[in-house]
Amino acid sequence: VTYEDGVTVVEFTKLLKEEGEHEILADGDNTFLWAVGSSNAVGYHAARAQFTLDFKTTAPAPTPPTPDAPIPAAPTPAAPTPDAPTPAAPTPDIATTDGADLNCPSELTQLTTLNEDPALNLYTAVVLSPTSDSESILCARLEYDSEAWVGFGI
Repeated sequence: VTYEDGVTVVEFTKLLKEEGEHEILADGDNTFLWAVGSSNAVGYHAARAQFTLDFKTTAPAPTPPTPDAPIPAAPTPAAPTPDAPTPAAPTPDIATTDGADLNCPSELTQLTTLNEDPALNLYTAVVLSPTSDSESILCARLEYDSEAWVGFGI
């Protein structure tokens, strides 16, 4: 947990599957809880809520177009070659690693706004292990536009 320039930041990683814990699904609905205080002294919540997130289907919101900007023409898809495999649909918030060490990406790109004023934003990524579901991880960063305690639960 850090506080800099008016923003409280909480960063953590969590195994998706642990004995005795609720499993986090890389593909499916997950219910989480968040809460924030009114100061750094742990006490009753100033705000709190639960939310559902599916890492496979939730992607960053597209940038809205500028009202006067022309709409670009859709690109013409290239004809597939007989030997080329069909590319998989992109999943910007889920990565697979081929190494033994699982690390969070340097930037977490999936944004979920949990609270508007003051802003509480959650940035996430799921890193899947190629060898075991119990080694896959959730990488998360909460940014709260105030100085106060921040809680997050599964």
